[in-house]
Amino acid sequence: TKDIDAYIKVDVENYNAASFTKAAIDTLIIRGENAAKANYNTLLSIKNRIGIVNNKRNNKAQLPLFYPQYVPSNDNQLRIGLRFDSEDIAAVMLNINLNKHKFGKAEIAVRGGKQSFLRTQYHFPISKPQWITLSNQIGYNDIFLYSHGYKISNPTFIRNTSSLIYSIIPSRNLQIEVGTSLDYHQYYRTLVNEDATPIKRKNLFLNYHTKLKYETLNKRYFPTKGLKTNISYTIHTDLHTNTAYSSLATQITKIFPIALNTFIIPTIYGRFIFNDGIPFMYSNVIGGEGYNPHYEQQIPFSGLPHTESTLKLLGNARIQIRHKFHGKQYLTLSGNYAIHQNQFSNFLQGKKIYGTSIGYGYDSPLGPIEGFICYSNRTNKLGFYLNIGFGF
Repeated sequence: TKDIDAYIKVDVENYNAASFTKAAIDTLIIRGENAAKANYNTLLSIKNRIGIVNNKRNNKAQLPLFYPQYVPSNDNQLRIGLRFDSEDIAAVMLNINLNKHKFGKAEIAVRGGKQSFLRTQYHFPISKPQWITLSNQIGYNDIFLYSHGYKISNPTFIRNTSSLIYSIIPSRNLQIEVGTSLDYHQYYRTLVNEDATPIKRKNLFLNYHTKLKYETLNKRYFPTKGLKTNISYTIHTDLHTNTAYSSLATQITKIFPIALNTFIIPTIYGRFIFNDGIPFMYSNVIGGEGYNPHYEQQIPFSGLPHTESTLKLLGNARIQIRHKFHGKQYLTLSGNYAIHQNQFSNFLQGKKIYGTSIGYGYDSPLGPIEGFICYSNRTNKLGFYLNIGFGF
């Protein structure tokens, strides 16, 4: 080996030239990658010695790709999505991207179903890592709210939100944004029973928020490695009464491999409202597996297939064990434990909610297909949830 610049020895024990099973190939690839990483400094010195230079980046302004699991859209692309689930039955989505604009990117999205909306967005580049986004979304919602497994309200409303957001993306996986929005909602039908909180018919809010997102997940659905962190702080200002409310929300998800094709996925959620009397639109809600939340602030909860309201201080821990088999099929066992309370001083003595679910999933080309059987002490009965298609 005296005439070799870099000798990389790969551990091939227990394998030979006829090892062509998927598990064998995956193992050999990982071993080869680890062997190359162990010789990184040697390879770097060879690169410098022979004069390889880095490729120049294209400095033409383009919308940076923040989430690594998303595939960038082609110019002037029309996309149609269709999804089904056991709660909202069906929804259809039409999305148009207009990327050939000289100064940014425009997007139009239309969704039909129990949650319908028309959204227009324009992304304007300030510099390569900085963007300003102007958007307006008008939507119609006809959904049910539950308490302990029973329907207590059917708030049907129209909501119009106009937003101005500044974003900076200092690296591929990190995004920081600040923004403001004018949020109007009007309720047309608020069928409730005696357990539901009365809802004000018309609301107009000026909201301010800041968010930090860091994500290294390798896939949007059924990821097998990476970390996801979201932290946001929002101030809601009622323009009718000059009353202000604020909330802090967090999510931390990490994937740990524990065996070949088996992963443990712990997640910590929290949302804390710092004022009493916050309107229904911004209150804490939990439920579902995360595919199709009814509210932006909704926190997934394995064991509750529908949407339930909670008290203003909410902490939730979820742990999942997921096993991948036959390439694109998955078994997932989930457990949830949540505490909700109205006072920080006795938060740990708050009301407890626990739940569990077991599900089978298939990562199809048309989107994830996954069904769950679940149970929670909130309902004290078995439930079922089915999702077919991408969440939107």
